[in-house]
Amino acid sequence: MTLVESVMNWLQTCPELSGGELNLDWLPPEARSYSVIVIPCDEIVKRYTTGATKRKFLFYVASREFLSDDIRDAQENYEFYETFSKWVEQQNLIDNLPDLGNGRRATSIKVTTSGYPLQVSPDKKAVYQIQLRMDYKQSGG
Repeated sequence: MTLVESVMNWLQTCPELSGGELNLDWLPPEARSYSVIVIPCDEIVKRYTTGATKRKFLFYVASREFLSDDIRDAQENYEFYETFSKWVEQQNLIDNLPDLGNGRRATSIKVTTSGYPLQVSPDKKAVYQIQLRMDYKQSGG
């Protein structure tokens, strides 16, 4: 299983995301749609003499949400991302992290940016995103 598959499976256990479709690298035009998008990075943080490595995996969760001149739309969108961020923090505290398999073990997932609107379209929809970082260890060999 790939890292992104493991992360997507884990994300679908989040109550805020469990009822919807979670896409990969593609955000449908409909409101209340979600996607995981991988961020390129240098994955290796540290190499050990045993051949094992400490690594990172960067990604963000994007959503398309309703946004209008009614402040309640924006408040609902921020509420979703605050709740999501608290869920991620809680999963770390109870060590409920993605099962990476294949000699890899997740050690943490952290939110690195709060949810924010990235793009607003004329049809009263906005793309929001929140960035995350997963740290994991990979055995050598």
